[in-house]
Amino acid sequence: MKIVDIKEKPLEYLTPVSIGYLDKKGNKRVWEIVTRGDLNRVKDELLNKKIYSDGVQIVGYNKKNKTVILVKEYRVSVNKYVYTMPAGLSNNNEHYFETAKREFFEETGLELNPIRFDEPKFTTLGLTDERVATVYGEYSGTISTEHQEDNELIEPIIVNKEKAIEILNNEEVTIRTTYLLRNIFELNEKLF
Repeated sequence: MKIVDIKEKPLEYLTPVSIGYLDKKGNKRVWEIVTRGDLNRVKDELLNKKIYSDGVQIVGYNKKNKTVILVKEYRVSVNKYVYTMPAGLSNNNEHYFETAKREFFEETGLELNPIRFDEPKFTTLGLTDERVATVYGEYSGTISTEHQEDNELIEPIIVNKEKAIEILNNEEVTIRTTYLLRNIFELNEKLF
């Protein structure tokens, strides 16, 4: 893939929202975000404490081989490849497991047997209200890229502890994936 131009434009898939608030001294301030939903969703979240999920990130693992699946994905927003857990957006009111199975297969060609999920958590608080659930499950099958969409350039990778260390030390990795890999492969130093 190749960047051909960069310009400002009205948003098509995100909704810009301006949130007025009073700071701790009573001064009126404004916080700007984008949402995958609409203004009503943001109001529902802020005023009624409703929780929405935009999609899932997927921890596909193999207990026997002590491996997980990562994807090396070209991201237009940074014009480079970045390592991350497979992930994707939910369709309408799709259950987390259904989203995870569909997206995991599209990105990796592998089957996912979802075991459990963590409730949706925020992804990037300063910029968006986006939340995703984390789905954990065992994978099987053969890696394939034939089910990816035309706008996806993804290389699925089977990762063991040694490969995780190599990727973390030498490659661009999302912060969520960094924390998951460090936890899964017990790479964190004891702080206490």
